[in-house]
Amino acid sequence: MICSCGKRQVSTWGDLSSLVMVVAEAPLFDDVKNGVAFSGNYGEALKTEMGKVGIQASGCRMLTMYKHVYDEECLFDHENTTLKELMGAKLILMLGSYCLSTYADCTLSEYSGTIVRSKFLRKSIVVAGPSIAAIGKTPLGELRLALELFAEQRRVLK
Repeated sequence: MICSCGKRQVSTWGDLSSLVMVVAEAPLFDDVKNGVAFSGNYGEALKTEMGKVGIQASGCRMLTMYKHVYDEECLFDHENTTLKELMGAKLILMLGSYCLSTYADCTLSEYSGTIVRSKFLRKSIVVAGPSIAAIGKTPLGELRLALELFAEQRRVLK
């Protein structure tokens, strides 16, 4: 799919009817190359870590806040499109500081691994986690804490 700015967008995937969503900030290089969110090495690492806590990525709706490489021209449209998608979710794993500052008005450094409030997503449980771009560059403990809380909240919803 091509954005109105002419850039190639990545598609979301997973269970389109799922009320459980995982949202990252922006697609990474492999995602853009493949045309699918979470399709590169970082996405594979995230899916592996999700599996360790009993969550199958295919059972979630997997999306990125920005639909292509960061471009100021498209930010507002992408943020609003993503917000509309997220509004139907009961549980959201929000990965990265841009997602959290945009939708939950909080910082990653203070809230990673916790449930955060969002004035936009009042009916959703939002779990804050680190950017997937940090996988492999920093220890996985912070991501694992967020995923464990996400998995616990998912079990409560069932």
